[in-house]
Formats: sequence, C-alpha cells, structure tokens
Amino acid sequence: MENTKYDVFISYSRHDYVDEYENVIPNNEVSKIMKALTDAGITYWIDKEGIYSGDKFTEELPKFIKSAPIFVYLSTANSNKSKYTSKEIAIADEYGKYIIPVRIDMTPYSDKVIFRIADISFIKYCVNPNKGREDLVKSIKVFLRKKKENELQKKEEERLRYDIFISYKRKSLPTANNLYYRLTTRGYSTFFDLEEMGRDNFNVQLLEYIENSKDVFVILEEGSLDGCQQENWEEKDWFCHEIAFALEKKKNIIPILIGGYKMPSEDFFPDKLKELSLKHAPEFNFSFFEAYLDKLVNKDYLLSKPNLQEKTTSVFKFYSNENCQVFKEGKLVCSLEGMSDEPYYLPVPRKGDYRFKAINAITAEHKLFKEYIDSEEEKEIEIEWDERKPFKPDQEWPEKIVISGDSYSVDLGVLKFIMIRVEGGEMMIGATTEQLEDAEGNEHPAHLVTLPTYYIGQFPVTQNIWELVMGYNKSNMQEKRKAINSASISGISSAAIGAGMGAILGGPIGAIAGISLGLFAGIKDNVLLNNDDAVGHYPVENLSHDEALEFVRRLSEMTNIKFSLPTEEEWEYASRGGQKTFGYKYAGSNDINEVAWYKDNSDGTTHPVGEKKPNELGLYDMCGNVWEWTDTPAHSYEIEAKQGGNVFIRRGGSWWHEAKNCRVSRRYASDHTKKTSGLGLRVVIRENIE
Repeated sequence: MENTKYDVFISYSRHDYVDEYENVIPNNEVSKIMKALTDAGITYWIDKEGIYSGDKFTEELPKFIKSAPIFVYLSTANSNKSKYTSKEIAIADEYGKYIIPVRIDMTPYSDKVIFRIADISFIKYCVNPNKGREDLVKSIKVFLRKKKENELQKKEEERLRYDIFISYKRKSLPTANNLYYRLTTRGYSTFFDLEEMGRDNFNVQLLEYIENSKDVFVILEEGSLDGCQQENWEEKDWFCHEIAFALEKKKNIIPILIGGYKMPSEDFFPDKLKELSLKHAPEFNFSFFEAYLDKLVNKDYLLSKPNLQEKTTSVFKFYSNENCQVFKEGKLVCSLEGMSDEPYYLPVPRKGDYRFKAINAITAEHKLFKEYIDSEEEKEIEIEWDERKPFKPDQEWPEKIVISGDSYSVDLGVLKFIMIRVEGGEMMIGATTEQLEDAEGNEHPAHLVTLPTYYIGQFPVTQNIWELVMGYNKSNMQEKRKAINSASISGISSAAIGAGMGAILGGPIGAIAGISLGLFAGIKDNVLLNNDDAVGHYPVENLSHDEALEFVRRLSEMTNIKFSLPTEEEWEYASRGGQKTFGYKYAGSNDINEVAWYKDNSDGTTHPVGEKKPNELGLYDMCGNVWEWTDTPAHSYEIEAKQGGNVFIRRGGSWWHEAKNCRVSRRYASDHTKKTSGLGLRVVIRENIE
C-alpha cells in the first residue's frame, strides 16, 4: 500500500464503470465523478482495476478506507447487490468516517447497506447529475475545511486546557478513572490518560500537560514506587518520571494513598523524588470519595477552579463479566476488568446516541452496540460474554474421556497443563512423627486414610489458565506475570484458531493496548513451548472458595473431563508423595528452602510455579507460594466431616507464612468468601481413570 493519504475513498460497483470485456463504459457517471473531484483538487482512492477482492480485500481495503476521512458511496442497482460495497460501508462506519451516499439511481438500499446508512442524508444525483457533482464537491470541501479547523482547535485545546493531571500506575486504574469521573462531573478540566505509552511524541505531550497543569494528583499503592529503586529509573519507569517532572516544575502535588499504603520516608527516594515524601493531603477513603474531594476544595488543596458551564453531566458506567476493551469511533475509551465491583466511568459531552465496540481480551470476540444517554443521566452498561465453549465445538462425546498414564495432558486448545497420577493406597496423615514439633491441635491425631487412584495438577492453577477459563483475573500479583513474546507463538495451528481461541494470537488482539499475550500454560520446557519464555507463570490468587468451584465447573464443561477441588485427604496424601513418600516434613524435602517460597525467601511476593524442587510424585509448589482451597468443610479429625457449610480447609501455606505453616500436615480453615494474595487452588480428576 502506498503511504499517500487521500481525502476520499470511493466505494462503487465496477459494473457501473467497465463492461464485461473490461472496456470503460462511454459516458459513465463514475468517470464523471472522478473527473469532478480531480478538477476540484480533491484526492481520492478508487479500485479501478478490481484487484482488491478475496483475501486481498480483507488485507488491503481497510487500510485505504482508514487513510481517507471521507467515504463516498455511489449507490446503484449494481453496488447495492455487491457484497464488497456493503463490507466497505461497514468498515467505514466502524472507523467513524464521514459517509456521503450519492444516489446515481434510486434503487433501494440493500439490507446490509441500509443498516449502516439509513439515517444519513444523501445526494440525489439522478435528478440532476451536473448539480449532483457540484453538491458532492461542495460537501467534501466544507467537511475538509471544518476538519482542518477542528484539528487545529483541538490541538491547541489539548495543549492548554487541562488544569488537573492524574498520574497513576496501571494497577491503580480503577481509582484514577473514578477520580477523573468525579472531577469532570464537577467541572474541572482533567487529563486522564487511558491508552498505553509508545505513541509518537506522546511522552513529550504528557510532559506538556503536566507543565500546563495547576494540580497533579499522584495515586500511590503498594508497589507503585518500586520502579524508582532501579538504576536508570527515569528511563525505565514513566510514572516516576512524571512525578519527578512535576516536582521540578513546582506543581501542586496531591498524593492519594490507597489500600493502607503509607508515604515512604525521604531515604527511600532517589534525589529527584525526595520532595514527594513531604507532600500531604487528607486521608483517602474510597467509600467516601465525594467527601474527600469536598475536603480538598474546602481546605484549598486544589488550585484549579471548576468551570460549571462545561461540566459533564452524562456518564456511561461500564461493567463486564470478562476482561475486555471498549472503543468509540475506533478509539479506546475504557479497559474493563472482568467481574470488577467498580464500574468504568466514561463521561460524555452531550446527550444522544453513542456507538461502541467491545473486544474480549481473551477470545478477541467483539460486540457492537448503540446506547442512548440523556442529559444528567448516569447509564449502566453491562457487557455479558458467553461462557467458554468446548475447544472442539463440532465434536460429540458419546462417552467420557478415559484418563490414563503416569501423567495426563489436558488440552485447552491453545494451552495445555499436566495432571500427575497418584496411585491409591494407605497412608498415615495428620500429626505424624516428623510433624510433632510444630503440629497444631487440629492436626491431631495422626490417622490412617485409604484412597483410590486419582490425578492432581502438577502445579497450582496459574493465572493464564484461570483467565482463559474464567475470562478475568483479579490476582493481586498479576503485574508480575511474564508476557510471552508473540513471535514465539506464531506457529500455533490453524486448527487451534478454528477452535475459537486462536484469535488470541493474531493481529486484532495484539493491537489492543494493555492485553498481555502471556496466555499459555508453558510452565516447564516440554509442556507446551520449547523456549525459556515458557517458564514464568504465576499462580492465580485472590479468589474465594465459590470462585474456585465455578472454575472447576467451567473447566469440566470445556474439556468433558470431571474436575474437582481435592479433599484435604487427597491433598495431603499427594503432598507427602503418595506411595513414593520418604516421610518429609515439607512436600519433597525436610529443607523448606529447597521446595517452597515462604516468608523468609519470597521477597514479599508469589513466584512463578515450578522454580523449586518437586516432591516424590513430581508435584511442584505443594508447600508455600499460595495456599490451596480444598473441598473439605472445616472439622476436627475426631469428628467425621459433613458436607456443606461455609467454612473450608485450605492447605500448603503461602509466600507470607512462616515455615511451620507450610508443612504438609498444616490445616487452616477459612470462610468460603475469603480472598487473599496468598490463596489459590489446584485441581484433581477422580472419574474414568484407567
């Protein structure tokens, strides 16, 4: 494709331009219109040779449509029958182009065409072709002139208009968005950047916005300032760079500390950021956001003044059950976290109809929807995505899948994970001899269990698997995931794409800001991908027992394999090594540092699964890293467990627990609603085992 940008893209049927022998039809209206545009100095692109069809149409035509601000549709009997013109109109509509229908004859629009342009005024060319060409040229020139004026005006306004700048890390997006919404609806001109960095000259623009602002809000929570501790932090961490620049320019900085975060002391910061430790503001509480802003205004923390004439009164409030991104006129307007308790607020400047496009961050499925909003209305929009379908949707399963072998690979279409066989037998569990020194009361007495053969996950469920199955990920440590380079996954088969998940890998999803490509199990080199990037996925955490049960239900439906949470007997039997046990205190060793991430070696965070030694069965991270939910209700060993209830046993300890809490016999009971950054799950298979 040429690099030239055009004023106009002309959509037409070649049957109105050439005859069946590819000779130009004498005195045809298409040629007359092209000449009129050329004489007026208007540049245009038209597929005169008819070369852009089939695959080439899909690859190239959208680029030409995108390059021109105006889309002219020459409506005739032939063009209304063409499958290509209806696709071109749909593309132009999605890109928000200025569409000018020209009715060369009065053939009714086809259904696919009228869906897009029914409400658009047209040029009645057939009544007076000479006047029709004049009107077309005039319409194009008026639009181009206004477009240029608007661009100049918008550019100047964007440079100067924002009194308030919001600086935040991606993890603090919900608070930043909520702040933007509340400031905007109060009439404050506020800059809030949603899209990712990396656009041409964008970093320079951000610094200009800061320099021209009066107030800079800095949103801080645990981990936000970690970047300033590394070498060359000004180049590597743009958030800290923004703060340093605001301090240098003597801006009025208002820190918002969330999640109980405390401002670090001066010694924590590099020289250019030390002054931040001296900045203070009223204590922030998300539940009393409006009261917090009132206090800022009443106590003169804000230098900016609201413009009540320009305050936004119409606000869309977006929710989604899965991670997705929402676009308006081709521009990203919000990134939604699936199952978030807080909506994403999108203030809009006027009442009326708005068209949106939502793209699922996992499947690349998209939804188009139009919503009307009135003045002073807050309108909730809930985007609902269907549950994952089986990865072989055309296959009928006449019988259950048989699970066999020392290990079993579960295929999820674009990723796999491993289940390890645990041969059944007898074992003493609880406060056995090696556990007595640290055993808690609820670990007594040691007792014999007898279990049949089953399979258990080689690793705790990782965030990529969870996100693929559930469509969202609320793990506290998800920023630490490694994203797999798209180049290393380009060889995934077309069969996987056909199964409905391959779109994760391709152009549409890669182009969306903020979507991680780390959606592969890839835990050990030989599980899926034979490269170093295959190692590095973190365990999912911050999930309730109810969510864990929902995960195994969905996973079972997707695979036609009955998954479950382990009972605590199954968990401890496997953790001790089953019939291969050596009687270790921890899962695979008496030295906890060999097999577990815990309080003394974790550096205050979870770690990628599989980095420590496995136990006798080849199971990793059975101790430490994250606790794992079981399906066993809380009970004393002296009383038989009864099904039901709201409190369940979790096992294994976590990254923030002492060694004694990571032993194979340690039991801990939690309410089914409990969520922490150290609580995850592992799955088992009990049925159809050979």
